[in-house]
Amino acid sequence: MSRFLTTWLPAIAIALAVAAIWHWAGPVQPELTELHDTIERFRRWNDARPLYYMAGFFFACIGLTMLPFPMVLLALTAGAIFDFWPGLVLVTIATTIGATLLMLTARYLFSGWLNRRFGAFTERLRAAIDADGPLAMLSLRLTPAVPYYAVNVLSGLTSLSLRSFVLTTFVGKLPMTAVFVGAGNHLAEIERVQDIMTANVLAMLFLLAIFPWLARWAARRIRRARAE
Repeated sequence: MSRFLTTWLPAIAIALAVAAIWHWAGPVQPELTELHDTIERFRRWNDARPLYYMAGFFFACIGLTMLPFPMVLLALTAGAIFDFWPGLVLVTIATTIGATLLMLTARYLFSGWLNRRFGAFTERLRAAIDADGPLAMLSLRLTPAVPYYAVNVLSGLTSLSLRSFVLTTFVGKLPMTAVFVGAGNHLAEIERVQDIMTANVLAMLFLLAIFPWLARWAARRIRRARAE
């Protein structure tokens, strides 16, 4: 049963989503048109002053990463406004800087309070880091279910070096960031409900659906490598 779900659940989910979109095409169209117009407006502003808006978004990403803000929204927004490659570079570097600043803040300013408040979680993470080093952190970064903000904070209470934290954060979050930046980029191309039925958009929906399974497989491979 589990093998069936792993193999076919993403395809079933996409089929149901496409059927629902097609069924409710009429009611959804006004909101979709408004969303497309909003994205186009932001794109025109960015085309007029690209460095200004990219810099503003970059520093906003750093600040929001230090708060419990969904990173998915940042990636989708970057893809929709700045296109894939500029958006991917902006979000990846900015969120890595923000995560690093948050980790250092937790390590040097709030370690005592955090240890008292989250001692049990910290001990488990500390034990994993002590045993497997950066591979343990990379495994956490590749797991979508693990909260990004919590890992940033609690990592400051471990012995993980700054260099290892930066590298594992950058590399570990890059795949998921690329997926959602790509989704945002395709979102900007959707003007009508029928545009969702294009091959590129359907491929991105499929990738979004199967990414948790791919990430879980990669995390298992890393844990297996650590055990050997």
